[in-house]
Amino acid sequence: MILALFLISEIAQPLEAVEVKIWRQPDLSGRFIIDQDTILTLPLIGKINCGWHYHAEIETMIINGYNRYLRDPHIEIEFLFPVRILGEVNRPGVFYLKPGQTLADLLAEAGGFNGQSNPKGARLVRGGRSRKINLISILEGKDDFELKSNDLIIVPRSFWSSLQKWGVVFSGLTLLISAYNAFVK
Repeated sequence: MILALFLISEIAQPLEAVEVKIWRQPDLSGRFIIDQDTILTLPLIGKINCGWHYHAEIETMIINGYNRYLRDPHIEIEFLFPVRILGEVNRPGVFYLKPGQTLADLLAEAGGFNGQSNPKGARLVRGGRSRKINLISILEGKDDFELKSNDLIIVPRSFWSSLQKWGVVFSGLTLLISAYNAFVK
């Protein structure tokens, strides 16, 4: 079972990125996204079907493709997986991480928590299922956590920040009611 999970994680997934660096070929180098149909489109060699192929197989296909057009190319290939973080962080969005990067790396990319966050009440959405996670415990090393391709982390607003926002609304309503009562009398 563990071996099967490991092998599946090495199979290319839609929305993963492939970073290709070809020495002295900046026009051919870059970060390329595997689309929803598991097709990777690269300059010069075109489309590569990544469906049900392991990362090592795709790497070989890329190297063989460029070997047809370039003489003795020096090629570096790295696979990156997408993780989304939304809510009360400074730069929410999609971030591409290298295997082995941690939640701390993701939070650093997202600029950390903003002043209105509740990191203890965060949610992880993975494979259509949602569960509560305590980001503080994870960052302190008290809980174990591994990011996976297409994970979604949602950092909610703290209770007090939400209450303050509603306080502004209630203050405005109170002002309107006071103004109305002053004009009615």
